[in-house]
Amino acid sequence: MDLFAEKFISSERKLDLLINNAGIMWVPLRRDSRGIESQLATNYLGQFHLTAKLWEALKKLMAQG
Repeated sequence: MDLFAEKFISSERKLDLLINNAGIMWVPLRRDSRGIESQLATNYLGQFHLTAKLWEALKKLMAQG
């Protein structure tokens, strides 16, 4: 996710829309590289992380009105 966001920001492409939608269910207990349980990381924290990484692109979109 970090690499995608960095490449997108550096491309200076316009971000027209950001839809945060992901989910997993009934998975065995696993943790991501940060030590966070995978279902929590995917279903809740991932979209906030992506939005934060793309915040500069989103601000440009909002500034253009």
